[in-house]
Amino acid sequence: MEITIHLNIVHKSTIRWIEAESFRTGLTIEQVIQQLIQSGIASEQNTLPPPRHHDLDALAGGWSATEAEEFQLNTAVFAQIDEKIW
Repeated sequence: MEITIHLNIVHKSTIRWIEAESFRTGLTIEQVIQQLIQSGIASEQNTLPPPRHHDLDALAGGWSATEAEEFQLNTAVFAQIDEKIW
């Protein structure tokens, strides 16, 4: 989908930079502006924390203290390293 955007107020130094970048890279002014917009979006997305998803919350339950302790006791053997193997 293409959208036409008109910018009426752009600082002259910004216009000069875009024109110089266009000349330096051989890209059209539109392509330079597209790259600027895309890099700005990517930069903004990198600064946002990842979204939290709650679609599996209903499947995840909570453990009582007794259940948690029982789990720890039953899985403690998995934390042991068999020196014969390593």
